[in-house]
Amino acid sequence: MGISKEKLQEVISYYVHNGEKDTCQAFGITEETLGRYRRKAREKGVGCDDMNKTMRDIIEMYSEDELRAIARGGRIMPGATKVPVVEFSGKHIKVGHITDTHIGSSFFNKSRLFQAFEEFRKEGVDFITHSGDVTEGMSGRPGHIYELDQLGYAQQSRRP
Repeated sequence: MGISKEKLQEVISYYVHNGEKDTCQAFGITEETLGRYRRKAREKGVGCDDMNKTMRDIIEMYSEDELRAIARGGRIMPGATKVPVVEFSGKHIKVGHITDTHIGSSFFNKSRLFQAFEEFRKEGVDFITHSGDVTEGMSGRPGHIYELDQLGYAQQSRRP
């Protein structure tokens, strides 16, 4: 392979920062050729091609802004709250579970929801899970609209 050490360094450095697809396009090479460059770089001890493949794949999937949000522990969606980081120590975790709150339904009982939260607090629950239907939604089932006290997810998600 007749590539100079400097060119090899340039290609590998670009690859590490921009991923396989962009590198092949920028240098007009195939994935196979890039693979040969990577092997040659390892043999010669050139560049920083030690980045984990999984990390490169993740980098290729997200924009710079999304990667920054992930690195800060935030959500990818604009305006969403920060992802909570829960630290556990010891041998046991106490998990509280709730399901099918159906917030937005005229049958939803706000005081029962807060009663469950209070019970979780009293019991020293470390982590709460929720399965089932958080909000009532709008199923289109005949008569369903008359069971709603809030129309649509946007309004239902603002409650309780």
